[in-house]
Amino acid sequence: MPSDTMNFNSIHRVMKHIVTLALVLLPLLTMGQTTRPTEKQCAQRIVKLQKLLERYDARYDYFNYLPRLDRIIVTSDYRKGLIDLDGRVLLPTEYLIQPLYGTSNFLVFNTENVGLINKDAHWLVPMEYDNVYDCVECMDKFTDFDNGTAYVRKDGKYGLVDTSGHIIVPFIYETPFSVDLEYRMFFFYDYESEKPQEWATDFDGKLLFGPYEELETFSDGLAKFKQDGKVGFLDPKGKVTIARKYDFALRFDGGSCIAGIGDDIILIDKHGKEKFRFAQGTYCEYSLWHNTLFVTNRTEGTAYGVVDASGKEIIPGRYNWWAKVNESHLAMFDADNECDIYDRQGRLVTHFKGLFSVYLEEYTSYNAKYFPALKETLWGAVDTNFNTVLPFRYKEVYYLGCGFFKVVDSDGRTSYVDISGKPVVDELYEEVSVVDDWLFKFLNVNPDDYDDMIVGYVDIYGHTTATAAQIAQMRAWKQKRR
Repeated sequence: MPSDTMNFNSIHRVMKHIVTLALVLLPLLTMGQTTRPTEKQCAQRIVKLQKLLERYDARYDYFNYLPRLDRIIVTSDYRKGLIDLDGRVLLPTEYLIQPLYGTSNFLVFNTENVGLINKDAHWLVPMEYDNVYDCVECMDKFTDFDNGTAYVRKDGKYGLVDTSGHIIVPFIYETPFSVDLEYRMFFFYDYESEKPQEWATDFDGKLLFGPYEELETFSDGLAKFKQDGKVGFLDPKGKVTIARKYDFALRFDGGSCIAGIGDDIILIDKHGKEKFRFAQGTYCEYSLWHNTLFVTNRTEGTAYGVVDASGKEIIPGRYNWWAKVNESHLAMFDADNECDIYDRQGRLVTHFKGLFSVYLEEYTSYNAKYFPALKETLWGAVDTNFNTVLPFRYKEVYYLGCGFFKVVDSDGRTSYVDISGKPVVDELYEEVSVVDDWLFKFLNVNPDDYDDMIVGYVDIYGHTTATAAQIAQMRAWKQKRR
């Protein structure tokens, strides 16, 4: 039976090679680019960074530079604080801090409480709400300020606040909930009872519908519910508009929904009417672009193709795996890693021997403008319209963000270049990552002792935080590695 989420097994072969790269790009590509400072301003910032490196340990990413904000997170015994480029302590190293990517705000935690600050360490949401997670890795998931609000807990009771600290829903509820502001509803759930249940109330606490075994918030004006193992749909008044008869169903989007009864997978409209039925033995792998296209496969892990909302095949089911490149294109790969690029109408746009950086749909959410690609036996890079931006002449190409690439030429020499192929970082520096469009972070390691390392920054003009002694040491390491 298909799951409600995409099965990523088919693209694991590529993902496993780039997970580290994705983790590096995550904070960089979501922070946005700055107006590039002048050479004098760059030099002044390098001097400030150099002074800070004398005071703080920059190894193992305990010292994270956030260029757009001119703020730095520092760590002391795994506790974090916030300083500015002049070294002024904005927040002491007493907390756990999670940047709220795409904004200038930070989630701040201790073992008991959580709050929200801006880049100047002014409290937006007071540090008076319960920290409901017991692991650092989970802390950024406690809330969802993406839409400007988040439900939090205070003194054991749940409520809703916005990013200005304004209390939208008072702290009177015993159980967690989600909020539908459009329909002014609370969706509550209780998974600790013997029989898990979910229900909805209005803002005054009046029960609207439920409890059900499962209940989702509204999408396209309908909410999915499950009772006695079967799935149906409700309207905002709680009226059952599509009877519960399905073994599974996804959310409505664009006026339609994928649902299944037994081995039959069908596309239904908002009245429950069947729009088309997938062929027997064909599984719906994923829905795309508001349920207008559907990735299918005929056998487990192979024979991927695409059909439209009428069931018409627009991309033949002959590929071994696939990936969504951006909001306009799909990449379909065969057994030989040949890559065909299709548009949303199923038209073949171009062909590559391989396209490296289409491994994750989420990659496009980082506003990546370029993708490494392979033609014949050489690598280059293309833009989102698949025009060549970096010539196909390299042994390896990796996009680092902000228009910079790591490339390996035919003789194995690694360099860091811009989209014109011009080197932007001296070859002395190793393990280079992009901070923004003028600054790079480097990490050089002693080949005889991997715990011995030099970490610092270098800008596009060659100004560096490395001292003369460190530069000499890095040259010696590089010579030894050769």
